[in-house]
Amino acid sequence: MINGLGELILTPMRRRLGQARRTLPCSTGHTAPPVPANLVEGLAQVAAATAEDAAHRAANAAFHIDQGENFLRDERRWRGYEDGEASFYLAPSVVLHYSSTENRYGRDHHFTLLTGDGDQPVTITSLQQIRHHLAARAAGLPLAPAPAASDTHDTDAADDLTALHAI
Repeated sequence: MINGLGELILTPMRRRLGQARRTLPCSTGHTAPPVPANLVEGLAQVAAATAEDAAHRAANAAFHIDQGENFLRDERRWRGYEDGEASFYLAPSVVLHYSSTENRYGRDHHFTLLTGDGDQPVTITSLQQIRHHLAARAAGLPLAPAPAASDTHDTDAADDLTALHAI
């Protein structure tokens, strides 16, 4: 009885949604640039498309470190480059850098934290590591490798930066 009543309500709604879908344009909203007049314009269009593609790939690969998919997956925050790499501005002088390499089975995605202070790049494998590094910078500590999520070791009070989560 409840199923029958539910179908009475849902059937007209499904019909309306189906009609609405059929009337939507098939386009993604993006249009190709006009045909270039010369080689220089064509190269500029391909360079811009390559940079957009790099930003898109970085945002899509970010699920490897941002499994909540709500911070690093925003494609508009990534800046792509012609060489296929991209960067994500985190804070003043702190950038998350993306690059990828081909392997036997596809692509390996690499995320690295870069600072403007001349510190060595630090490989990033989780969003928690990014938080750790930003908290350390806020406390005035130098950039150092964060403990991996799988590491189980004792930390003393100087290493524990969890109290800085409100910063």
